[in-house]
Amino acid sequence: MSDSEFTCTNCNSALPDGAAFCPGCGTATPTGVVVETGAVAVPDKADTSEADFRERLQRALGEGFELRELIGRGGFGVVYAALDKNLKREVAIKALRFDLFPTESLMGRFRREAESVAKLRHPNVVPIYTIGQAEGFAYFIMPSALDSGGPSGVPRACGCFGSRPPGRHHPP
Repeated sequence: MSDSEFTCTNCNSALPDGAAFCPGCGTATPTGVVVETGAVAVPDKADTSEADFRERLQRALGEGFELRELIGRGGFGVVYAALDKNLKREVAIKALRFDLFPTESLMGRFRREAESVAKLRHPNVVPIYTIGQAEGFAYFIMPSALDSGGPSGVPRACGCFGSRPPGRHHPP
């Protein structure tokens, strides 16, 4: 935790020094104080609606991909189902959430996540096909887990949580 005296205006979590967003809830954090009024300044978040975000993401992906439905949302990212028109395959596209201010630090963190996942080889880890950055945000493209029922071990693991001892995740 930080020794900072600043807290998130949304969830009251302590903010690390220099944070552009709250690590607890993702809310944009104050970047300064407006001298004339004393008001807290936060980053200007242009095009923060989901519809605007989808349009920008589709433009960034180009004509080779067709965005479909939103299939997941987390603390920092959203995942959309999409069609890779060139290879005629279903894919998933993860991008930074549309309501987060895309700082250089946040973009770097997202890229490092993709690089770390790309190094992993395990049946329960979805590989990453490629990463990209355009229209002011970052994204990566991976196989769709919708058609296959998820990574190979997920259906088995989901059925065994209540019947296996802790730490045992593979069927006998």
